[in-house]
Amino acid sequence: MNSNTRPPAFDRIAKFLWHPVDGLTLSLYRIGFALLMLYEVYRIAGLVDAEYLATQCPFRFDGFDWLPTPSRTQFDIVIAAMTVSCALMAAGLLFRAAAITWFVLYTYVFLLEQTLYNNHYYLISLLSFLFCVTDANQSLSLGNRQRSRFIPAWQLWIFRFQFALVYFYAGIAKINLDWLQGEPVRYMLQVRTEAFAWHAYFTSDVAVYFIAYGGLLFDLLIPWLLLCQRTRRLAVALILMFHITNSQLFQIGVFPWLGIWSTILFFDPERTRRTLRLDNRNTFSMANVTSKPTAPFVQRWTTALIGIYVAVQIVAPLRHFAHPGNVSWTEEGHNFAWHMKLRSKDSMYRFYSVNNQGQMTPIDQTNYLTPKQQQEIASRPTLLHRFARFLNRTVVDSHSGEDRIVVHAIASLNGRPFQYLIDPQLDLGRQPPAWFGTADWIEPLEPSTVIGRYPQDNQERIRWMQETLRTKMTERE
Repeated sequence: MNSNTRPPAFDRIAKFLWHPVDGLTLSLYRIGFALLMLYEVYRIAGLVDAEYLATQCPFRFDGFDWLPTPSRTQFDIVIAAMTVSCALMAAGLLFRAAAITWFVLYTYVFLLEQTLYNNHYYLISLLSFLFCVTDANQSLSLGNRQRSRFIPAWQLWIFRFQFALVYFYAGIAKINLDWLQGEPVRYMLQVRTEAFAWHAYFTSDVAVYFIAYGGLLFDLLIPWLLLCQRTRRLAVALILMFHITNSQLFQIGVFPWLGIWSTILFFDPERTRRTLRLDNRNTFSMANVTSKPTAPFVQRWTTALIGIYVAVQIVAPLRHFAHPGNVSWTEEGHNFAWHMKLRSKDSMYRFYSVNNQGQMTPIDQTNYLTPKQQQEIASRPTLLHRFARFLNRTVVDSHSGEDRIVVHAIASLNGRPFQYLIDPQLDLGRQPPAWFGTADWIEPLEPSTVIGRYPQDNQERIRWMQETLRTKMTERE
């Protein structure tokens, strides 16, 4: 595209994305990110034997069934390579190679097991990719000999965009009737604060609605508070309070500290440099920037790729609107959408092999799945379906091939009455995967105004589910 024929808007966008900025804050963020990732390596290493190698039925993400499971020795090599790449990223040595190595290996391990999914693991993978395509080693780097501390502005703004999007979409997802009625906040506070001295306060309606509506407003407003210089300190104080509270209430690993550290991305790089008294002899001035300009061809293509990345990140979390029903019930489009702590599901299931005479033989899932997998698939219809297809290949096909696999799975969403997730008469093992369509074998969520009814005691909840499942199975018979 000739510069004379480009629309003025394109020129303004290109000028904004490509003007040089101090790369200090991005480099500081690189160091903190890499050090936090060492904790992630430790976490993954602890799951190798218990999760990745113990299962007979790995749950890959859609489209990645071809990924091989490493042996124990291969996993050791992967863990070692991830550790080294983190150290190199922090030091800024062989930065590009280290960043690519980290991104590929971390994403590979992430894609191996869907039942271990967490939103912040996905976020880490995205941030790791962004390090591969940016110059986060321009400052505070042992391997940077260019002596240039400037980077194109888009490299800083793409990280800011990614975090602002996570917060904002988390807030949008909270605008639903259950959340506005205090669920599942009420249930989570009931369970998570039992050991606290102020348990009665935490479970009061005042506390429940304060946290529910406060969390919604926090997610919606915090990106704008961070972007505005006048409100940035207030935003940092709110983020500290929010993430530290979450770290105490929920087992969410490294995410609270990653969220806190990421606020550095929103501070002015040159002001940060002056505050830290780094390189005072060369204060920032647009007049003395002598870095080599980027070729127009490279600018155009990079700008286009940035636009594609931004568009995908904006559109992908909205894909659940293409599916009918409540996403917290069907789980279709739940992953990669920044839906955080939006639902509580009590669930229980039993798989059976049914012969031509209608005789039902229970299948012991503990022979095939880890405890974590058994827990996670209970409330997720698509994973129950994947396990049924696995049983169809291993159990049914090893016999006459005429049996069918059925599942009696019940669930209660945010304290609603129990109902079946999947038709218990359906031959689930022979249902094709719904790659791009809707899984019409998921039972729709029955309308109910009753939410938030949970037995107080955990053992009572288990008995409640068992009795409900027995009752529903008897009714079907």
